[in-house]
Amino acid sequence: MTQPIWNYQGKPITEVSDLPDNVHGFVYMITDENGKKYIGKKTIFTVRKRKFGKKESKLITDKRLKLYETVRKEGNWKIYTGSNTILNEGIKKGLQYTKEIIRVAYHKKQLSYYETRELFEKRVLETDDDYYNSNINGTYFKKDTEIK
Repeated sequence: MTQPIWNYQGKPITEVSDLPDNVHGFVYMITDENGKKYIGKKTIFTVRKRKFGKKESKLITDKRLKLYETVRKEGNWKIYTGSNTILNEGIKKGLQYTKEIIRVAYHKKQLSYYETRELFEKRVLETDDDYYNSNINGTYFKKDTEIK
């Protein structure tokens, strides 16, 4: 089975160059063959600090300079299917699905805001079985919306 590609505004997205310039990440929706959805966010690039090794550190004579470099590389966004265990188990078993980019974001806080806003607007915690999402930001849970 080939993996579905991302779609954004009706266009297929297969490379970073297919997205608007300077995009940090995107909010997405995965919809399975039964119509159940999952909303999440994904960054395009990963950024980490790499400490210099002994040889590289010895070459730096000015001890005020940093002993690491920032490494930025493209992440696994092309094949990403979300963090929901139930959805991913279904996909492994052959569940068909589509991937749609709802909105792009240009920095980290904007990305988090757009995801949270989308989750609340779609009322993912209040609908019975329309969404795989079971919480928002690890703070608001589906069980908290139930009337007792």
